[in-house]
Amino acid sequence: MRCNLSVRHTWAILRYIIDPSNSKTTSRNRLTTLLNKFPGTSDQLLSHLRKLHLAQGPQEPLSTYAGQPNETIDRPTSTTDVRAALLKIRPNSLPGEDATTNKLIGNLDDQSIGV
Repeated sequence: MRCNLSVRHTWAILRYIIDPSNSKTTSRNRLTTLLNKFPGTSDQLLSHLRKLHLAQGPQEPLSTYAGQPNETIDRPTSTTDVRAALLKIRPNSLPGEDATTNKLIGNLDDQSIGV
C-alpha cells in the first residue's frame, strides 16, 4: 500500500476512513461525489490524498530487540512447528484471494513445508 493508491486495499482503507459504518455502495457514491467536487484533476486528487494519508520520506529503521533472550521464541521455525500450525487450521474454511484451500495446505508433504 505504501505510496500506491491504485491498489484495491488502499481504496478499501480510504472508503473505511470516509465512513466505517456505511456500505460499499454508500462509500462508492461518496467517492464519486468527492471526485466530482475536487477542483483539480484525478491525478491531483490522488497526489493530495497521498500527501495526507501515506507516509512520506525515508522510513525509520526498526530498533533492535532490547529484551531478555527467550530460547523458545528465538529458535528457528522448524518443519514440526509448521506442521503443528497446519493441524490447527480448519480445512473447510473458504480460500483466500489466491484460491488455495486450507485442505490443500494441510496436505502438503514435509519437503514442501521445508523452512
